Amino acid sequence: MPESASAHSLPDGSSEVRPPRTARTLDLVAIETSLRALQGALPAVNRSLLNDHPPLLDSSIGAMLAGYAELDRLALRGIDLFARGQARRLLDLNRIVLYGERSPRVRAHARALDTAERHFYESRAGGVGDLVEWYERHRTLSPSRLAAGLYLRLQCSPQLYIEGNHRTGALILSHVLMRRGRPPFVLTPALAGEWFALTPELQRLNRHGAAAILQGRRLQRCLADLIRRLADPRHLTSS
Repeated sequence: MPESASAHSLPDGSSEVRPPRTARTLDLVAIETSLRALQGALPAVNRSLLNDHPPLLDSSIGAMLAGYAELDRLALRGIDLFARGQARRLLDLNRIVLYGERSPRVRAHARALDTAERHFYESRAGGVGDLVEWYERHRTLSPSRLAAGLYLRLQCSPQLYIEGNHRTGALILSHVLMRRGRPPFVLTPALAGEWFALTPELQRLNRHGAAAILQGRRLQRCLADLIRRLADPRHLTSS
């Protein structure tokens, strides 16, 4: 018999559930199926948008699957990416979505990684310290609102990563949701148009600007609603 999940109440009245990873894991086959469906639907989705979203390449799908597999390994070990001393793992997720599971050996890629690492740690306006501090201040929010706030923080200006903020953001959302016993975040064709339509507003928003509070709250509500609607238990499998 698998060990039962543990839960405790948060100040907002919700329960934080940390299920034992021997009892449940990500279904990477189901996740790949959803990503392939999104890949095929993107041209039609783009026709409905004012901003074209880049195509989802086969290499990007492979890298995303490597990222989801890494999330599962972290969950097996009970690792919280926002705990003290875990910032390097947040940077590694970005490397995985850009280059796949293995570190790139091409010199140009190595230079790009060095630049990305300096930006990640040293950006005073939007580095990893800002993201972790926001998480600590808001960790009692409901799972969908917490995930939405983190994604907003990743996408608004200045962004945490030089490249790959959308895809890395999807993995970070998944990590937060999984730690609360929810399915991972996997974008589907049905809601891709609504999700990507928010991108220009998110990227125009300056996290330290005067409009950040009111506009940020509205965007966070929109994102949280979509995250709830995207929750799909088929992306989890029982062991």
